[in-house]
Amino acid sequence: MSYAGAELEKLFEAGTPVEALRQIIPNLGKDFSITDLNKWTRGGGESYILPFEVKSEDTEFQGIFKASTSMTPEITINNAINRRKLLSKYGVKTPKLHGHGNGVVLEEFLPYTLEEAHEKFRNTILNDIAYAYGVISAQGFQPVVNGILRDFRGDEHGNMCLIDFGADLGSPNDIPTDLWESFSKEVQTRLGIDRYIVQDIRTSYNNGLNSKANVPKIRLTT
Repeated sequence: MSYAGAELEKLFEAGTPVEALRQIIPNLGKDFSITDLNKWTRGGGESYILPFEVKSEDTEFQGIFKASTSMTPEITINNAINRRKLLSKYGVKTPKLHGHGNGVVLEEFLPYTLEEAHEKFRNTILNDIAYAYGVISAQGFQPVVNGILRDFRGDEHGNMCLIDFGADLGSPNDIPTDLWESFSKEVQTRLGIDRYIVQDIRTSYNNGLNSKANVPKIRLTT
């Protein structure tokens, strides 16, 4: 059995991989394959990742498991889920979440890295990212320096999603931050984009910055 098949059984408390998969792919046929696209590999300082794909005659699905190796994996995962929910609520695009538990998350796998998405879709990807930076600023997060631009990946349609909601984001705060300069410099450095082009998407950042509504914040477990 593949690593992913075993993880699916555990996550969904199913007797077989097909029972587990039908909770996320209801029309899955009998003849299918589960293939690990890699072994468990380090994804960050306290995480490992396992990408995989499921194929049948009429279905193709790619997912990724993310496991926390922190001293308190459940708290770490729950905090990340809460950050994800908060940012998603204000319009930040995120991969589809299929399940989580026992220190593991299962979500949609997005095929393109930041650089690959930029090469394929060019500067159209910047609006999603700038908006996300605006929302992160509005919610008072203080990410690590040069830490989160790498945490965006793209789907087949050029949508850019934030894929990492770990401690590098920091925690939300009632006092907004301003990440425009950080975003601008990172984009210019990492993607080689002219600063005048970056200025053209300032409106998307401002839209994210103005997204905050007067609702209670989600409280993170400490």
